[in-house]
Amino acid sequence: MVGRGIEKFTFEPSKNQDKFLFYFLDYDKKYSMEDIAKEIGISRQAIYKWYQDQEFVNWINSKKDEVLSKGIMGIYKTAMRKAQAGDFQFAKLILEIKGEYVQKTENKNFNVATDFEELSDKEMVEGFKGDLEKYQAIIARENKQAKSRKTEKVSTEG
Repeated sequence: MVGRGIEKFTFEPSKNQDKFLFYFLDYDKKYSMEDIAKEIGISRQAIYKWYQDQEFVNWINSKKDEVLSKGIMGIYKTAMRKAQAGDFQFAKLILEIKGEYVQKTENKNFNVATDFEELSDKEMVEGFKGDLEKYQAIIARENKQAKSRKTEKVSTEG
């Protein structure tokens, strides 16, 4: 195992297995095994035989993980943009992902402590909204300064 979730494989896929991967990971079209077999010119049984090889299975799984990781990163970037734009729900989501916000919960046996346990949800929301407004003001000021520098640069070049 190298790094988090990345494995080194000695498996070398055949040309047909590479073609299989292309169709198998096309989540937009959702090919069946029979469809993929027809597309690459082999039998369905040949594909099922590949799945009996653990190295092939590990290779396919690692490729699926790569695709999913890229998709998750896109989702995370979208959530960040929305949080920066002032969407409280996405700001809360980002903080939850980072482990910086945990909803206070209680049961009869114990109270789950957080860094903010004295704050009510309403106080927490107001605090986050205030922080977001400050952050938005900083971004607006930086954007204005960048635009001003760009305008100055254009006027000095002209």
